[in-house]
Amino acid sequence: MQNSIKICNSEITVKEYQGKRVVTLKDIDACHQRPEGTAKRNFAHNRKHLIEGEDYLVRNSSEAKNTFGITAPNGLTLITESGYLMLVKSFTDDLAWEVQRNLVNNYFRRKDAEIDLAEVFGKIDFEQLKKVFEIENIKKKLSKYESLFVDVAGYRDAYSESKSYHLKKYEENKVEERRLSKSLNDLKVMIHSLRNSLKLLQ
Repeated sequence: MQNSIKICNSEITVKEYQGKRVVTLKDIDACHQRPEGTAKRNFAHNRKHLIEGEDYLVRNSSEAKNTFGITAPNGLTLITESGYLMLVKSFTDDLAWEVQRNLVNNYFRRKDAEIDLAEVFGKIDFEQLKKVFEIENIKKKLSKYESLFVDVAGYRDAYSESKSYHLKKYEENKVEERRLSKSLNDLKVMIHSLRNSLKLLQ
């Protein structure tokens, strides 16, 4: 998992709780370049409108230290995506709009995108995919060698027929005919082997 993400000019450490990405109130102040305590005051003022467990979570000091490495003697408040969007409603400057877009798209929802991608790859049977590629590769080779087989057979037959018309070159043609026949036999073996491999894979 990525340890930190750059949001505009700030780096925030990736934090997850129960499979969801969250931020601290200090993260919000840092990203929005607001004085420390701004998000905390907004949270205290609007807490009655927020739903615990949905918009925010409160962890004790022990959990804060052990899970997130954060020292929080009075407990740690974690803000979810929905809670964040409600807390920053009053932030309307140009930077605020840019930060909100970046946090939502590149932080909160990046986790969902990573999960979707993992699910897609998890459903792929790579062994079966590899087998399909092997079969296609063998089919291409088989087609190539079968085509070559036809060409070599044609050349051999041409040389065989030429014996009747070119007696002086009979011996030369005979040597060439033997060479082509050997090539033809080699191709037969190759084609036979490829066909057997194809049967085993299918």
